[in-house]
Amino acid sequence: MKLTTLTVSTAFILIVATLLNIGELYSMAGMLAALPLVCYFVGRRQNGGVQAERSLETVGTPGRSLQVSLTLTNTDAWPKRNLLIQDHLPRWLLRDRDTRPILAPLPASGGKTVTYHLRPEKRGCYQVGPLEVVATDPLGIFHFRHEITGTSELLVYPSTIDLPWIFPPGGSPYGASSLHTAEMRGEGSEFYGIREYQPGDPLRRVHWRSSARMGRLAVVEYEHDVSVDLTLVLDARRGSAVGFGSETTLETAATVAASLARLALERGNRCRLAIPGVPVPRLADSRGVDALYRIFEALARVEAQQSETAADAVAALLPELERHATLTLITAVWDDASTQAVTAAVNAGIGVMVVYVDPESFRESAVHRPGSQAAHPTPAVEAVSWPGTNGGAPPSLPRDVGSAAEAVRAQILALRARPVILRHGSDLADQFALAAVGRA
Repeated sequence: MKLTTLTVSTAFILIVATLLNIGELYSMAGMLAALPLVCYFVGRRQNGGVQAERSLETVGTPGRSLQVSLTLTNTDAWPKRNLLIQDHLPRWLLRDRDTRPILAPLPASGGKTVTYHLRPEKRGCYQVGPLEVVATDPLGIFHFRHEITGTSELLVYPSTIDLPWIFPPGGSPYGASSLHTAEMRGEGSEFYGIREYQPGDPLRRVHWRSSARMGRLAVVEYEHDVSVDLTLVLDARRGSAVGFGSETTLETAATVAASLARLALERGNRCRLAIPGVPVPRLADSRGVDALYRIFEALARVEAQQSETAADAVAALLPELERHATLTLITAVWDDASTQAVTAAVNAGIGVMVVYVDPESFRESAVHRPGSQAAHPTPAVEAVSWPGTNGGAPPSLPRDVGSAAEAVRAQILALRARPVILRHGSDLADQFALAAVGRA
């Protein structure tokens, strides 16, 4: 537009100069005609000769703003007063606050540091950059673009929520077994009950009021402070992510896994993560902050692209798990592989909780989202055969998706595992609180 204006102005002045034969107008027309050429060469001279170094936090969480610093160096002896810079950003990384390209004038052979802010919208592993540099002439007629190669990795951990404590001592979601309860009795901080005095019991534990009422000595029993050994299995099979953007079954599953890991590890318990088909580095002790960050990193990188199933993961894990450990399967797929995984763990004496992220509720939400391009994988809830624990054969899942989640709940209960059914838009903490009292 500016170039067109200059061209038209030059032509007009030249016509007037010709008609009126005024020499000064010829000079003015000549200067206007030369101006675009001067601007072109000045703009070209601004382009190039710039080096950049980017620094930012390597880890973020969805919704939290991060500062990015760009240190620019002008290796040219000419100043560069008309530079606009901007990083190329992937989807789900947004510029926070001012989103316009940054004006970064550089002195001759000098440097400058500029900053901007990013806001991740979704967990994942992102590459920030490369940096695009746009050099313009003083009038802004010409724009010369080039990229400074080099990217920086930003790992966005999944969001976490505060969940209620849902694991009884010893791990079994249905409560500790009688054998394990006996093992827990002794010195501890939690009141267990009152029983008849036995030789060897310390006198400080005699409960005199109960003894008077019973007519014989009675003592107070306490539970040992037993830690939980938690194993999280996140099913990330290909095509299992249903929904749109940050509101998918996989994003919800990652949030649940991260929240359960934080819940267990912050209380000094053991926790490990298994993702079928994905090697997850873990510490030998599986405790503490380092273990938590390893789990967060694996959850940040996971995508629903795996061919291995939960049954494969559980089969590999069972030799490592002690009896009365706790296994939590987080999945949006309920089929033969899922039931086999639950059955194998229960039969091995492992307490099992199944967090089922209902895919149909996410699919319906994505369909009704204006302008969305939702993922529509093959149905994650299918009619499945029944592995059975007592030779019975309960009916397979119905094809009616409206009742599919409730049918999944019934089958999980029949397998002697605890179900937690999560639907799109439901409050996750509330659902786990209901599960803690057997109502989720």
